Amino acid sequence: MAKEATEKLREKSKDDLIKELSKEKQNLQQMRFDLARGKVNNSAAIRNSKKRIARLASLANGKVETV
Repeated sequence: MAKEATEKLREKSKDDLIKELSKEKQNLQQMRFDLARGKVNNSAAIRNSKKRIARLASLANGKVETV
């Protein structure tokens, strides 16, 4: 992932990061099902999705909500 994309993620709120994390987890689950069925041609997409999930989780956990 490019540095610019990571910077854009850092600008998002914690709620937005959590929503995006949920979507990415669903996407990964769908790719795993497709891989089991033999429909995935790009297995690197699964690895990239896992990295994105880790990045989103790290950023979301590091965000402190101020009241």
